[in-house]
Amino acid sequence: MNNNLLKNFRYGDKVIWIIYLTLCVISVITLFSASSSLAFDSQDYTAPVLRHTLFIIGGIALAGFVYFMPQQIIRIGGYLGLGVSSVLLLYLALFGTRVKGAARFIDLGIFQFQPSEIAKICLVIVVADLLSRIKNDDDEKYFFKIIMGITIVICGLIMIGNLSTALILGAVVFLMMFIAGINRKYLLATIAIIVVLALSGFGIAHKMVESGVKFHKPFDRIPTWIMRTENHFASNDGETNKFDKNAEGNYQPYYSQLAIARG
Repeated sequence: MNNNLLKNFRYGDKVIWIIYLTLCVISVITLFSASSSLAFDSQDYTAPVLRHTLFIIGGIALAGFVYFMPQQIIRIGGYLGLGVSSVLLLYLALFGTRVKGAARFIDLGIFQFQPSEIAKICLVIVVADLLSRIKNDDDEKYFFKIIMGITIVICGLIMIGNLSTALILGAVVFLMMFIAGINRKYLLATIAIIVVLALSGFGIAHKMVESGVKFHKPFDRIPTWIMRTENHFASNDGETNKFDKNAEGNYQPYYSQLAIARG
């Protein structure tokens, strides 16, 4: 049995392993550069990199463990994890504590975690499993509806606290369906509907914000989305509010631009 495990590892997808390990190395180099100011302030130049390296080693060990795990267990874990993370995301939306205007973490005392991180992995597993079940046109139509329904629910729950993560996750699901060969008509029609709904929703929300409507949980992030969108497309000429970190909705964009400016 041990020989079979070693053989499976040896003849695994070498390209994926090489990409994965290369990204791990790049992340260490990037962190070393990005954390230089923190290391200088603390007078400990190795702590940030060492901590990150230990996480990388743990991640590689976990990846190796999952690599040998039977697909059936991964499949079942994906569905269970998606159900649990959905409940946790709903809890955050309704009762979560807001930090900088967003409720994303669940505090267990010993550590904190984001349910959206569990949902992301599990949604990809579930979508991959559903796509693998498609054998004919009838299956394609049936499973496409299921995939879209699940994706709308999960991305909708994530969007309440983290719009960018929801958009990226939705794009990943669409990319998976595109690679899997889902009928282009289904994908184009869905994209068209999403664009129309997004533009309509933005217009309505913009009018409500201008009218001074107060948003409550779980929709209290809407004014922030409107502000960030307006700031993104605002002209830089004479525009000072766009770069004011104390202005509503500008905290994260301000420090993001500052990080880019400082390299």
